[in-house]
Amino acid sequence: MLVRAETSYISVRGRGASQAVVSPFQWPAPAMRRALVLARLPQPVAPQGRGRLSKGRLGRGLLGRGRLVRRQITRTRASLLSDAGATTVTLTAASLAVGSIKYLERSGTVNKLLSRKLIHTIAGPGFLAFWPLFGDTPASQLICAVTPLVNGATLFLAGSGLRADSNSINAISRSGDRSELLRGPLYYCIVLTLVTLLLWRHNLTSVVVTSVMCAGDGLADIVGRRFGQGRKLPWSQSKSVPGSAAMFGGGLAMASALTVYFGMFGLVTYDEWTFVTMAGISLAATLLESLDELISVDDNISVPLLSTCLGLWLL
Repeated sequence: MLVRAETSYISVRGRGASQAVVSPFQWPAPAMRRALVLARLPQPVAPQGRGRLSKGRLGRGLLGRGRLVRRQITRTRASLLSDAGATTVTLTAASLAVGSIKYLERSGTVNKLLSRKLIHTIAGPGFLAFWPLFGDTPASQLICAVTPLVNGATLFLAGSGLRADSNSINAISRSGDRSELLRGPLYYCIVLTLVTLLLWRHNLTSVVVTSVMCAGDGLADIVGRRFGQGRKLPWSQSKSVPGSAAMFGGGLAMASALTVYFGMFGLVTYDEWTFVTMAGISLAATLLESLDELISVDDNISVPLLSTCLGLWLL
C-alpha cells in the first residue's frame, strides 16, 4: 500500500482497491496518524560531526584572537620601551649640551648673556632633532612631551621659590632674579610642549614655530648686540637691521634644515613652495618681533602664535 500526504486529505491507493479520500483524523489506528503527521512535518537532522566542527572553529577563532592580543601587547611594550629610551637619550643630550655651554661660560670663553642665548638658540631645534627616535603612536607623542614638560616644571618650581635652585636661576636669568624664570624661559618650555602635543612631527608648522622662536630670535639677539650699534630700524630703537636680518635668515635656515631632516625619515613631504612659504612666515615673525615698542606681549608668545596661525593656514 502506498501512502501519499496531501494538503488536507489522505489519498490511499492499493492494489485491487477502489480509490477513497478520507480525513486523516478518521483513521482508526493512532500509530498510522502519527506516521502521517511525521511524514508531513519532516524533522531536520544535523549532519554528523557538525556540532564538534562548530566548537573547533570557535576554539580556533578564540585562539587566533588571543594571539593577536598578545602580539599587540608585545608591540606596545616594545614601543613604550623604545620611547623611554629615546626620552633618556634626549634628556642626556640636552644636559650635555647645556653643560658644555656652561663650561664655556665658567672658563671665560663666552659671557653669561651669550651663554644664555646659545642655549635659547639650540635647545628647541635640538629637541626636534630627536623626534624621529620616537614611535608614531599617541603614547609616543605624550612621552616625547615629557622633556619640555619636566624642564618647564623645574623652571616653575625654581622661579616661584617652591624649590631652591640657584644653578638654574644663575644660568637662565639675566639679573639673578628668580621671577625671570616665570616669564620668557617658562613660555619657551610651554611652547615646545604644546608644539609636541598639538602639532607633532608630521606637521611642518611645528618646524617653523620652533625654528623662528628659537634659532631666529636667539640669533637676532646675538648678532644685534654685536653688529647692530648705529644700525637701528626706523620704527624701533631697540631692534637693529643686522639683528632682524639674522632672525629672518636664522629662522628660515633652521626650518629648512629640519624639513629636509624630517623628510629623510619619511615624516614630511615638501617642495620648493614649502620653503617659499617658510620664508614668508619667517619674515612676518621678524616684522612682528621688531614691533616690541608697540606690542607689549613677550616675543616667546607673540612670535610662536603668529607662526602657528600662518603655518596652519599656508603649509
